[in-house]
Amino acid sequence: MHVTVATLYDRGRRLPRWREGRPGIAGRLDLSEKFDQASGRTRRTARLIDEGGLEIAELPPLMDATVLYVFGDQMTITGIERLEDERTGMMQHEYAQSWAVLILGERATTG
Repeated sequence: MHVTVATLYDRGRRLPRWREGRPGIAGRLDLSEKFDQASGRTRRTARLIDEGGLEIAELPPLMDATVLYVFGDQMTITGIERLEDERTGMMQHEYAQSWAVLILGERATTG
């Protein structure tokens, strides 16, 4: 499913409403269960991937993802994002995050 995604939080803090209208990040939405090494368990994970099947780096995946709202071509997905500490680049922090998703549709694949 091809979508654009706009984040609603920054490091766990709600972004101002005026930022909600900004363009989202485009890609293909993948919602599936993945094993998470850090927690040692399988977690429902939402991620945005590019045409080549690679995760889009500018949008961290959402772990324990839950679809809260679907209507027409819009949905909201909530979960936990894990970010590295900017000072050390090693220590990880987990924050609440929600994605405002605009569904663009499916693209036909050939092959």
